[in-house]
Amino acid sequence: MLIKQNFDHHAVHLIYPAPLHPGGRIAVTAPSSGVLRALHARLDLVLAHLRAQGFEVVEGRCLRDEVASASAGSRCRGSPTWPAAGG
Repeated sequence: MLIKQNFDHHAVHLIYPAPLHPGGRIAVTAPSSGVLRALHARLDLVLAHLRAQGFEVVEGRCLRDEVASASAGSRCRGSPTWPAAGG
């Protein structure tokens, strides 16, 4: 969601993205800290549900690499595994 504010008239206009449709791509990542191994089965269930709804689900490199509740390394955060939009 993008918020534009017109300061002259104190009006706020919200601009929403187009709704997702089957065939659309959803990229999932966890740049702060990945999902605990103990929760991977739950994660797999959620991702499978999205796929069953017709979405292309792409996992970021950091999603499954929980490291002591710390941020993922900059190399991981800066290098997603999904292709560029439209690619």
